[in-house]
Amino acid sequence: MQRLEKLKQMAKKLITLAKEYDFNTELEYFNYIIESIVNGQRKQARELINKMQKKDKKEALQHFAQLEGNTYLGCYKEAQQFIIDSL
Repeated sequence: MQRLEKLKQMAKKLITLAKEYDFNTELEYFNYIIESIVNGQRKQARELINKMQKKDKKEALQHFAQLEGNTYLGCYKEAQQFIIDSL
């Protein structure tokens, strides 16, 4: 439990996180989360989500919900669950 509290305190703005990974937009960061899940890197996906601020996690939830008709439906739902678990 202490680890989660520490991560929440260290949460960064989404655009800052995106830039740390050499992305230009928040959307690229969201896509990286999905790519991590697709490639079986679930721990990495959780770590990416845990670095986000609460408001950005909510934005990610909305983004993934809009993509439900996409090929990676299972991955979007899994990402949504990871976010919910981290709130």
